[in-house]
Amino acid sequence: MCFDLHQWSPTTRRILRAQFGLEISESQTYNWIKDECARLGRPEAWPWLWREAVPEMFSGEPYPGAVEAVHRLQETHDVVVVTKRPRGAILPTLRWLATYDIAASEVVIQHDPAARKSAVECDWYVDDSPEVIEQLWRAGRRVYALDRPWNQDLPPGMGSVTRVMGWDDLMRRVGQ
Repeated sequence: MCFDLHQWSPTTRRILRAQFGLEISESQTYNWIKDECARLGRPEAWPWLWREAVPEMFSGEPYPGAVEAVHRLQETHDVVVVTKRPRGAILPTLRWLATYDIAASEVVIQHDPAARKSAVECDWYVDDSPEVIEQLWRAGRRVYALDRPWNQDLPPGMGSVTRVMGWDDLMRRVGQ
């Protein structure tokens, strides 16, 4: 199984507020923060974030219930963490996993933008990115889509995709 654990949006919004004074509301679309930087007249904030704040961006809080769920799953499953991150986020990501005692059987950090999570074989995946969910579905993978404002418009007929309302809901569905 592959997971989505880290709350990137709140961490990134906090960094942008501290550095640029930007008040960005909770993400409503997948590119919300980038679009809001431009709308608020600070388009330079988005490239700055990726140039200067990568380690901090990837050191935020986990989703509620995520760590506890992964710890329970580790008792009976091989847990694989697959994430897309820039090279500068590799060490912060490994530190983040260690901070929360996530002893994954495998950690795959894809830094190539063209990399696909479906290239990593898992029994099932958990993600919130509409692009990744659709890519996994097209590859015939079983996907649990964490319900987020930015993934409400998934294409119809995605039979191997199950929307879950959070980690407790996921655990019920996978029998944990």
